[in-house]
Amino acid sequence: MTTIKKPPFGRRGPDALLLHLLQAGGTVAAQFSSAAAQQKYARMLDGIRKYQDIAIPPIKRSYDKVWARGPVRVLRLKLPSRKKAGPPVILIPSLINGPEILDLMPDHSFARFVQQNGFDVYIVDWGHILTDKTLHTMDDLLHQRLATAIAAVVKITKQDVVLAGYCMGGLLMAGAYPRVQKHVRGLAYLATPWDFHAGDPRLTSLVRQSAPHILPLLASTRTLPNFQIQSLFALVDPEMAINKYSRFADMPVRDAAAEAFVAVEDWLQTGRDLPRDIARVCLEDWYLNNVTARGEWRVGGVAITPKLLKTAPALVVAPRRDQLVETQTAKALATQLGRAAKYLEPDCGHIGMMVSPKARTQVWTPIVKWLKALK
Repeated sequence: MTTIKKPPFGRRGPDALLLHLLQAGGTVAAQFSSAAAQQKYARMLDGIRKYQDIAIPPIKRSYDKVWARGPVRVLRLKLPSRKKAGPPVILIPSLINGPEILDLMPDHSFARFVQQNGFDVYIVDWGHILTDKTLHTMDDLLHQRLATAIAAVVKITKQDVVLAGYCMGGLLMAGAYPRVQKHVRGLAYLATPWDFHAGDPRLTSLVRQSAPHILPLLASTRTLPNFQIQSLFALVDPEMAINKYSRFADMPVRDAAAEAFVAVEDWLQTGRDLPRDIARVCLEDWYLNNVTARGEWRVGGVAITPKLLKTAPALVVAPRRDQLVETQTAKALATQLGRAAKYLEPDCGHIGMMVSPKARTQVWTPIVKWLKALK
């Protein structure tokens, strides 16, 4: 009798697996006469099975928890010594995935790179905010959680702080800024969308197409499932899964690139559902109505405009190969901030700015240089 062994770590990804398979199948069908396309599809399947079965344990990360309210926590990277650090830096990720991308691997971590260059680093972990019954709106999230968390770090460290928001985290940072601005030394927007209509970006087009179906469902479900979010992301690049998993199939298991691939995929599986009213701001206010670029986004009655944000030195990073936050959507904020902002356009993608071989030299090092100039 044959015993079927379960994968050692129970990986079931990638998220939106069926959609990835259908899209890849469509690619092969379009090139059906190409044996190479069929072989690539087969290699993609091999790569997915390899990821699900691979005996590489999820990375365990250890932090000091310095603040928590409901599922939202602030985590501090443990300093290797008691030497005096630079100004505290608070990293703010998106709501839809965990913060692991900011501290991916012990020897490849943006957060630890910043720390090693003399800064006390804190990471916001949003947790599963859907479980917090006291959070109903975006204002609640930004005022009762993010602004309060930032104030807690200021109180603990007795120093003003630098805020760095990754992707949606940059918008959340901007929304909380009026509540904490007197204690903020600088704002770093890392692949943060601002003008959602600049150049008619692909993701905005997909949101427009899906909104008539998604928005009515929010009224009854009260939740935007992460599966729907990941499905939109998958549609941005229909060939992404077939390309990356076919490449992974050919990687040696213990190769550094394979371990990094698994770490990124594990992070992608940390998707979180969004409460209805917060999801509505993201989809309707930001993507459809473009309230940020128009100066019409209000948090607690305060307009979050470039005029307000100019009161802090800024760094805007807009990766050139970003398909989720296309360059022009992020660059628009630098344009509106004018002389208040430094602008960086690295030759990498959205996730690549945190994980690619170019990240350390093209993204992390310039960010640290900017941080040091704020001292």
